[in-house]
Amino acid sequence: MKMIAKSGWIDASPDAVWRRIAALDWQTWDPDLARVENIEGGMVDGGRCQLVMNNGVTMPIRFTRLDDARRVEWTGTCWGGTLKATGIIELMPKNSGTAVTYHFALHGLMGRPMQRLMRKTVDHGTAGCVAGLEREVPRGRQTAAVDGQASSVQNTQVGTTRLA
Repeated sequence: MKMIAKSGWIDASPDAVWRRIAALDWQTWDPDLARVENIEGGMVDGGRCQLVMNNGVTMPIRFTRLDDARRVEWTGTCWGGTLKATGIIELMPKNSGTAVTYHFALHGLMGRPMQRLMRKTVDHGTAGCVAGLEREVPRGRQTAAVDGQASSVQNTQVGTTRLA
């Protein structure tokens, strides 16, 4: 599957960023989400919740891989399993802060054509997540877009990747 990746830098420790992600209030930093509900187990391997998008679509997700408070991977489906999504958030210490990269892909019967047709929307949403984390994680100087200023989010295209 072809994943889109967006990267940025946050003036906070990886632990502070991880705590924000693990709080599962993703709607505060993901511009496409209205809310997160039906949380079962929290952000742990095998944990589940439902993402409710701004357009009303509900996507149940399952956390499939967590690595030492530095990487979380999730998968979700909607529309009877014809639309699937995979997200990976990676955190790395960098310059007394945290480099964050969010990988995202739509796949499945409807996902592949939707990712191609809605390329700019998917790019914008993925970049918006990184910028939202930059804005929402407290501490010091932030690099997110504020009052029309440019964000530090960088565009990256990741080649075909197979996820287990």
